[in-house]
Amino acid sequence: FYFAVKAFDSGRFSHWDLLAGLAAGLTASTKYNGASILVAPALVVFFFFVNELRVPAAERRIWPALWRLSWRWILLWVMFFIGFASGTPYAVIDWQGFSSDFVWNLDHYSEGHAGAMGTGNWWFYISYLARQGMGFGQFGLALIGMVALAWGRRQKDALYLVFLGLYFYEI
Repeated sequence: FYFAVKAFDSGRFSHWDLLAGLAAGLTASTKYNGASILVAPALVVFFFFVNELRVPAAERRIWPALWRLSWRWILLWVMFFIGFASGTPYAVIDWQGFSSDFVWNLDHYSEGHAGAMGTGNWWFYISYLARQGMGFGQFGLALIGMVALAWGRRQKDALYLVFLGLYFYEI
């Protein structure tokens, strides 16, 4: 996430967005749902494209912007897979075994676990965070902070909010 924010702060395509893809791959190799961090550098690449379209129409060059966007998307995914393969080399060495085990894990986790099945799991995590995890005070401040970020409607804030929302949804 740090590299994605650095990429955003740089204001242009740079090595930071590629490092963010690499770090996301390493994160996913540690814990598969860590792949959701890839949404941050992907948003950065998308925001750079959107910002290029905001220039006056006479100066706008859509095809070079699309070309840069396409290459950055491809490079971001390549870096992600390099990072993932670096941390999980047997995903490449034994692809068949890895993919069958991965599908088994997806099926296993989609069934839920005893006492935590169904679509209401989010309520368990919210109540846990509010009571034992953070306490009501910190939890309330975190909610106020997220509302303030959403209210500001800045692109950089969207990096935080989209990632947090996606990660919470995965729970």
